[in-house]
Amino acid sequence: MTEQDQVSQPQRVSHTKLLVRCGIVVVCMAAFPWASIPLYNAFCQWTGLRMELNAAPDIGSRVKDASFGKRDVTVEFIADASLKLPWTLKPEVSQMKIKVGEPVRINFYAENTSSRNVIARAVPSVSPEYGSPHFKKTQCFCFDNIQLQAGEKLEMPVVFYLDENFPEDIATVTLAYKVFDVTDRVEVITAAVQPVNATPSL
Repeated sequence: MTEQDQVSQPQRVSHTKLLVRCGIVVVCMAAFPWASIPLYNAFCQWTGLRMELNAAPDIGSRVKDASFGKRDVTVEFIADASLKLPWTLKPEVSQMKIKVGEPVRINFYAENTSSRNVIARAVPSVSPEYGSPHFKKTQCFCFDNIQLQAGEKLEMPVVFYLDENFPEDIATVTLAYKVFDVTDRVEVITAAVQPVNATPSL
């Protein structure tokens, strides 16, 4: 055996050991994901601790759940009649504090101060506007036309709630009604749909 062969043989042995070690590392890395779950479960059973590793927490849902039914919001009420409507309108209170998700009833009062029958229509609005989709009305006089005889008074209930997605940065929301006289319009429509009595032919 030459001197060169004697030198290269230890080098080949060291290279072989290095390859074997690298192979062991690769196998361990590949096996770790499968081994980590039973190891984690065993650790939890031994210590009595558990952490949720499968999914990130839904922060949005946690915030909604925490605020639903607990967070207070001030609701302001405004009612206004158009210049052509001879009515007085007012809510029973100008504002109230409610909880998100809690159904609330409030009454509005209307009086026809004229000497004629009047039909009106209420148009609601909510501000800030981006809170409007989450302001839910389940009963409202704005769903239909309102008819009052001369001098008649009427109590008009509104039932509503703020849903769980109501924006958290809104501390005060305003529900406003503008009421318009639609008597002439309704009478024209009513007349147009009245059946015509046909004259019998001779």
